[in-house]
Order: sequence, then structure tokens, then C-alpha cells
Amino acid sequence: MKRSKKNLFKIILVVTIIFTKIPLVKAQMLDSFGDGDFTTAPAWTGDISEFIVNVQGQLQLNGSGIGASYLSTNVNYSNSGLEWRFYVKQNLAGSASNNSKVWLTADNANLEDPTISGYYLQMGEAGSADAFEIFQSNAGVSTSLLRGSNAQIAASFTAGVKITCTAAGVWTLFVDMAGGTNYVQQTSTAASTLNTINHFGVSTSYTASNIANFYFDDFYVGNLVVDLTPPVITNITIISNSQVDLQFSESLNASNANSEVNYFVNNAIGNPSLATLDIIDASLVHLFFSSTFINNTGYLITVNNLTDLAGNIIIPNTDTSFNYIAPVIAIAFDVVINELMADPDPALQLPSTEFIEVYNRSNKVFNTSGWTISDASTTATMASNILLPGEYGIVCKQSDSALFSAYGKIITAGSLFSLNNTGGEVISLFNEQGTLLDQVYYDETYYNNAQRDDGGFSLERIDANFLCSNNKNWSAANNTIGGTPGNQNSIAGIFTDLERPYLWSIFPLSSTLLNVKFNKPMLQSDLSNIQNYQVSGIGFATSTSIVNTSEVNITIPVALHPDSTYTFSVIDSLKDCPGNSIARNSLPLALPKSIQAGDVLINEILFNPPVGGVDFIELYNNSNKVLNLADLRIANADYLTDQLGDLETATTQGYLFFPKSYLVLSENSKAVLTQYNSENVYAFLDVPTLPSYGVSEGVCVITDVLGNRFESFKYNDDLHFALLDETKGVSLERLQFSLGADNTSNWHSAAKNVGYATPGYKNSQFINTDGVIDEWNVQPEVFSPDNDGLDDVVSINYQFSSPGLVGTGIIFDSKGRKIKTLFTNELLGTTGTFFWDGITDQNSKALTGIYLIMIEVFDSKGNVKQVKLPNVVASKF
Repeated sequence: MKRSKKNLFKIILVVTIIFTKIPLVKAQMLDSFGDGDFTTAPAWTGDISEFIVNVQGQLQLNGSGIGASYLSTNVNYSNSGLEWRFYVKQNLAGSASNNSKVWLTADNANLEDPTISGYYLQMGEAGSADAFEIFQSNAGVSTSLLRGSNAQIAASFTAGVKITCTAAGVWTLFVDMAGGTNYVQQTSTAASTLNTINHFGVSTSYTASNIANFYFDDFYVGNLVVDLTPPVITNITIISNSQVDLQFSESLNASNANSEVNYFVNNAIGNPSLATLDIIDASLVHLFFSSTFINNTGYLITVNNLTDLAGNIIIPNTDTSFNYIAPVIAIAFDVVINELMADPDPALQLPSTEFIEVYNRSNKVFNTSGWTISDASTTATMASNILLPGEYGIVCKQSDSALFSAYGKIITAGSLFSLNNTGGEVISLFNEQGTLLDQVYYDETYYNNAQRDDGGFSLERIDANFLCSNNKNWSAANNTIGGTPGNQNSIAGIFTDLERPYLWSIFPLSSTLLNVKFNKPMLQSDLSNIQNYQVSGIGFATSTSIVNTSEVNITIPVALHPDSTYTFSVIDSLKDCPGNSIARNSLPLALPKSIQAGDVLINEILFNPPVGGVDFIELYNNSNKVLNLADLRIANADYLTDQLGDLETATTQGYLFFPKSYLVLSENSKAVLTQYNSENVYAFLDVPTLPSYGVSEGVCVITDVLGNRFESFKYNDDLHFALLDETKGVSLERLQFSLGADNTSNWHSAAKNVGYATPGYKNSQFINTDGVIDEWNVQPEVFSPDNDGLDDVVSINYQFSSPGLVGTGIIFDSKGRKIKTLFTNELLGTTGTFFWDGITDQNSKALTGIYLIMIEVFDSKGNVKQVKLPNVVASKF
């Protein structure tokens, strides 16, 4: 089955097979688009601007709007038995307006000519009974020649198609609904004789939403391929202690395949009591035996008299051996969830449907009969199948099993539940006794690749032996077809988690019931131990109730007092799932008060983030109260009318916001921390959705739950410092808490020396109104940069009473020669520090002696001030 870009070797291999089966080939057309275009060998004509060869090496429609598009190529030879083969995929439900035709032969290169004559296969029609159907067209009047199974292609599909026409005019349609070449005969009829072939091609009709949803590949047009190769056994699968499945190299004749006398197993097993050819895959035979296999015993199965569809008989007394090992009951983590396809559209080369892959990481054999796999609301029961050590199983709906048959072992699960595209749900795997084997919580962060989280790529586990939940142990598949169902993951490797956990939040659900959250999954035994939780002045917890792997509710013996603040702590030996000890293990605790206007301020906003970054809003609790962030809403407003727009919830659960503290709200705190340093990594909260803020102007609003405004900030790009060349990635900071957010002079660009933003801590441009004066100082005045750990670096500290100053700092030696440039034309904050380690611009150590640090600062009005600071470089004698 073609699932990846063909290379020269594959093309040579296909041609070799064809020549092996046909001693004399008079003429043929092959095009697998391996050359990346459709202009030569063969040359296609027609609506060439409406098609492309995509990165998977397939011919794909690339329409520009509602319409019809075609391509055709010349093929001139006579019929002495003809055959057509090709791959086709349609990511749509066919209709009268959305369908495709493969013209097997036409008398006109223009396939849209209303008087065209020829034969074509149509895929897509009005109604819901869509089938593969061959038509004969006489001067534009079409008559059905033969029709496949009704409703077989009523939805999106991928298929391999083969059509034959004998010299006597017998037409036969074969289809492989897995998209490969294991064709199953659909129908056959004796019709008109096809004398010559002039033109071959494809035509499509489509609406605007389907301009790229038709795919074609691997065209073969030529003499009838005569099959002279007998079938062989390619695989044997033990289903139970009385059933085995035989997989053959090609489709079999049902009358022979369903005869029990054609199969025999030694060691007193004998002939099967029932042999049935699979109704979907005609190369698969199910054998059921009255006698049962004995554990740890080897067997030999002998097959005779089977024929393929061409009448080739299997080599007499074909033997295949197998060992039967009785399944055992699986325990936790014997089998793990290893891959899942939550968002299959737009599909690459995998079937356009969901699947979950399980992996047997143990050395035991399991039967999946009665196993279940579930999300939060639905449970699907898995069918019987043997899962061997180190084997993968593709769990999919029964109706999708044929689509995955070429990829590996299929374990059907009825109507498997629907996976959320963006995640946010837990997938759980249980054995037949209800024991949890594995559990995976996933969301969009698990893709770890912003280019591959919009569909078509599966989520793969990096290390199947790392048994703790961690989004860094998952990533988007890294191959061209979009995943690896039934095989080792494309990103398989070793994953180690050394990140220490920390106490993330504590919130009182009542005066005696506390909700405790950690930033990552913890050891469940530690999570449930009441002795691990303590409240100052009250004591240890009296009971625990685990909510999930990183969250627990605890009960305390004495009620919290409304006007008291406590310290909640967990034992410092608490560990996460991989065994890392806890970092932050205590938090303040209090019963929250209601939020009033002026309690919470907008303190900083990044509305034009750097490439790869996200917007953020920093809030400041300017009150003396402990507040509940769940009582707050974040919004935007129309810049001209000030009409309130999006009203978003900061958090759906309780979150304590303590006095005189900062809190940064964003949709991806990790992205913010990647772009900017922060003195407080705990001051970040990911929100479900942040309102949309324009990159040049907008309005940031905070309200109560009813939309009553607490504060608004109407911003625009002109509020940034006028001398900045680039404002992308630069936040606007509030200067004073005492001045309102609506006062435009109360905002300024963040300083360069802090990286142009200060998320989670005091603003670089914050003005302290308590008698601050402009000053510079050097500490220490004498330093010795000899790396002995004592006075190795000198710090140049400054403090201003107003923002927006730009400065240059240069160091001169005692003879007035410049030896070091510290900074040049840099936007300074209201406070800050520069450092010098005694190394000159020539990358040499400064000589012992007296130096002068010359500072020059100026504001946007052109006012200039110079400061000269002496400093001594000393050395030991």
C-alpha cells in the first residue's frame, strides 16, 4: 500500500513486478508523480493551474473556487485485454456537486466536452448511496455499465481501484478500501467491446469548501496483467485457544477458502470446524477449531487447494508453524496507550479517521476481549484479539477496520468514542476485570509543535517505559504520512523528567474543606496521606479525597477564621510521579473577600508579542484583601465606541489573589517565560481564552462576573517610547498605582535592560513617590576581578524619579582612553543595575589602576545629564 513518497527504487520495483507477470507488454502508461510534476513522462494537459503534486507525491486538486477541473494524457493502443489501476482519496461526502471521474478512455482530450464519448468511473453522486460506478458515454449521453456496493463511498474514503476489460468485453471492478493493492472484486459484467484507447484522465466537480479534497496517484493503464503467482501465507495470528487467522498475499477464491478440509493442524487438533473468508479482506481467513490449543506448545498448520482470483493454486502442503501461549490477566502498565489520532483532518496519507494505539510493553501475552477504553463520558468495549509481547494494537471502530488493515494488528472497539480535537480530556484503558492499565490526559500542548496541532498528525509517546503523565513525553508524529499506527513511533526515544514539582494553589471550598493543586502529577500514596498536609495554628488534615493525579481535597479539623491568614504547607519529602522532591511546599491561605473597584489594577500589558510569543496581562492586587480571581472577568472593548466585547473567565475554579502581589494572565505562560525573564515564576496563570487585543490599538478591561467595569485601559502604539525603533515584543508598564489606567501619561515602554517586559514582578518604569531622587552609585568602589569570589564584579546602580531616560555608559582609564562600552543609547528603567567584570572591549583584563565611569543620560525633550563615577581595579600582591 502506497503511504509515502515513491522513490526510484519503488518505481523500478513496480515495473519489475509487472514485467514478471506479463512476459510481453505491448504498451502501458505509468505515473506515480515521482518527478514532482505532471508535465512530462507522461505529459498531462487541461486545467494545469488547478492541480498540484503535493509533498506526499500525489496529484491533488488545487482549485480556486467553485468549478470543475480536469487533466488528461494521450494513451494510444488497442485492446487485447486492458487494465487500469490507481489510488484515489476524497476528503468529502460525495454529491452531485462534489464528485470525481477517472476517464478510462475518451475520444477527446477535453474531458469537459459535452459531446465526449468514452468510459469513466464516477465517485460521488446525489443521495447517500454513493458507489463506484462505471459509465459509458456516447456523445455526452451516459449509461451505467456496472456498479459497486451502495453507500461504500458515501463519506470520505481512500481506495485502491483496479478495472479490467477483456478482449471479449467483460468488465470487472476491483477495490481495496484500505487504499492499497489487495483488491476485492466488486462486480463484473459482459458489455460492449472496447477497441481502442485514445485519452485517459481525471475530472472533478466541486464546491468552494472542497477545492483541495481530491487526490490521485499510482496510475497504470495498459495490457491486462495476467496473474501467474500462487498465493502464499504471509502471517498467522492467534486469536484465542481455538481460533487462528491466516493472512495471504492476495485475495482468495471464497469457495476454496471456506472449505475446512483445506486446513489441518497437527498435535491432535485436526481440521477446523469452521473456515470463513473475511467479508472485508478477501486475503484473510478465520479458522475455528473444536479442540483447544495447549499452552506453551508448538503447532504446524498445513494448507492445500486454495486458489487466488486468477485460479493460481497454492503450493501443495504449504506449512506454517506457530506457538500457542495462553493469555494472562494484564496489570497496570503492562499495556500502555502509545499513540492517538484525535484530529485526522486534513489527512495526510493515513485514513481520515480516529484511532488509538496500545502497546504491550511486557513479556506476557494478553487477550483484549472485554477490555475497555473510555473518555470522561463514553466507554467502548474492545474485541477479542491476542496482543503479544512488544506488539502494537490499533484500536478503531469496526467500520474503520479495513482502512487500517495494512498497518498492523486491528482491535475493534465497536463505535469508539469521539476524541476531542484540542484535547482537555482523559483517555483510560482497563482490562477485563476493570483494572486501570494506563491513563493519558492530553491537550494541544502535547503536540509540542505549533505547525502540527491543526490536524493530520497523531500524538505519539516518546518513551513507553516512562509511566508518569507528562506532556513533554508526547509530541506530534514526525513523519510524512502523519503517524505510525501499528509500528514503533517516529519519535520513540528515552524521556527523563527531572523537573521538581511545586505546590501550585490552595483554595478554601469551605471553611474546613481545602482544594490543593500541584503543577504536575504526584505519587498517589503521597497525595492521599493526611500527614502530608498542615495548616498553621490548626494542624494536620483529617481526611483526603483525590480529585486527579495532581489535585486533592483535604478536610481540616478547625474552621478558618474570616479575618485570619494562615500558612498551608505540605511535607517537604512529598514527591511527584517520577520521584522528584517538591520545591515550593507552602502557600498563604485565607478566606477570600469580595472584589471592589480599585482592588485589582491593570499593571502591564503585552499586546504585540514577539514572533512565537503570546499576549499577556499583568494584574496587581492593590488592596489589603485576599481576593478570589474567579470573581473577575477579563474583557476587551471597541476602540471607538468603548462597547464591551469579549468577556472571558480568568479561572473557572477558585484562585487566591493576595495583597500587593502580581499575577500574569496568558494562554501560554511557558511561551511568556521563554521570551522574558521573571523574578517570580509562580505568578503565572494560564487562562482558557484571553480576549483579542489589537497589535496597534485596543481596550483592556477588567470587570465583575456581570460585566461591571473595575478598570479600563485604552492603549495604542503611540504610548510607547518615541525613540524606540521597534515596539514588537515591548510591553506597556504602569508607572504609578495612584494614577488611573485611563491616564495615558501613566504608561511607558518597559526598559531594555529587563528585556522589554517585567511579567510577575515590579515594573521597570515604576515610580516610587516616596522622596526618590536621581542618583548613581558604584558598589564596591574598589574591586579585584581575579575570580576568587570576593569583589570580582562592580555594580553600577541607578534610580530615577521619572521614566523614559536613554543612557550611554563608557569606562575610561586614568589617561582618558576608552577601554569599555557598558551600554549605548539604551532605554533605562526607573531603577536598574549594570555590571563590569574588569574585562575590556579587547577581551583582556583591565590593569590595576583608577578608572572613570562616564554616564550620559537624556530624555525625549533633549535634556542631557552627565555623571562621572570613579572606580579602582585592584590586585593582590
